[in-house]
Amino acid sequence: MSITLIVTRTYSRDFEETGKTISLDEWLALVQKDPNLAIRTDPFVTTNPRDKSEITMAAGIGQTELITNGRRVPFLRHAQGELLMQLHPDFENPENPVRKKIVEIAQMLDAQIMHDAAGEFLDW
Repeated sequence: MSITLIVTRTYSRDFEETGKTISLDEWLALVQKDPNLAIRTDPFVTTNPRDKSEITMAAGIGQTELITNGRRVPFLRHAQGELLMQLHPDFENPENPVRKKIVEIAQMLDAQIMHDAAGEFLDW
């Protein structure tokens, strides 16, 4: 089971609904201005564990990659007014470059960071 990390404006720290979202246009503009972010255009490719066939899925609109240490790594994607990605155990380290970039993005957007496993905010 994977846990989804969520960058959101939908809720305040008191879990009150705010009525605010992150628009796709706002997200794309932020990505365009940041030299360490890029829109992912290449499809995702994986292998079916049952028959070993290759599965290809198009990158969604607003799917991004973070350029860190000279390589591109999967990063946040836009979905229904929020930014989402899989929560990785490496994010427990405050010095993790992906975690640091998530914090920077959340601050720029005046958004909260949470996950879907326990419905709690992350104090990053």
